[in-house]
Amino acid sequence: MAIGKRGLQRSRRRIQVRYGEKTPVRTAFTEDVHREGLFLKTAQPLRPGTRLCLELLLPDHGTVTAQGQVRWARKVPANLIRVAKKGGMGIRILKIDAGAETFERYCTQLGT
Repeated sequence: MAIGKRGLQRSRRRIQVRYGEKTPVRTAFTEDVHREGLFLKTAQPLRPGTRLCLELLLPDHGTVTAQGQVRWARKVPANLIRVAKKGGMGIRILKIDAGAETFERYCTQLGT
């Protein structure tokens, strides 16, 4: 568990996430998760301010659909994405459309 810049406890977890501006068409994995947001590791981050549709595939918990917004992004060349720190985008969760209780239980288990 790590504490981010904003003092929020973040849990390092790798969760598959499908995302996109209108529909979830791209796939990436989280590096850390908090009930208010997550960090997606990707070589193709979207611009800050972009609103996203998200599908979080929680292990043994099912799928959570949510709306989010890119808060910050750092582009890293695709061949360096595995070794570079924080290549991707930080996403703030704005609204959970389906699976709110599931996501809350998951975050409680993580201690975030």
